[in-house]
Amino acid sequence: MAFCTNCGAQVEEGAAFCTSCGTSLNTQNNTTQARTVNGAYGLGGAITSAILGFVGFIFGIISYIFGMGAALAGDDDVAIVAIVLTVIALALGAVALVLGIKAIGDFKKGRALGAKPIGTLIVGIGGTVFAGFTLLFAVLAFMMSAAAL
Repeated sequence: MAFCTNCGAQVEEGAAFCTSCGTSLNTQNNTTQARTVNGAYGLGGAITSAILGFVGFIFGIISYIFGMGAALAGDDDVAIVAIVLTVIALALGAVALVLGIKAIGDFKKGRALGAKPIGTLIVGIGGTVFAGFTLLFAVLAFMMSAAAL
């Protein structure tokens, strides 16, 4: 059941204009959607991106340390552990990167709806940056581990 915000008359769902006063209802739908998002449009994905990016970053650093140790000691067992940690870091980094880029896109969609989801943008950029560093350390760890094998 929908109502016109101009005159309060009941209108059919999906109607383009109010039958009582003639007000365009398309702008009403956008305003209602903008109020619904309430400035938090896409924030869940951005937070997930930041958390996965941070955890992946930690795995990336640990795998780099193990890879460096394997390269210096020439130990195959440590190199295998480093490669397993690297694969985990790569997976976390890839998912964080995709979610971070999606969060930045959600920020743009939220702005188009009239919301101001600045938190989504900031956290999405943070998740993307963490994902980038995760991938960097994971690649370096893989190169070190491969050198030890």
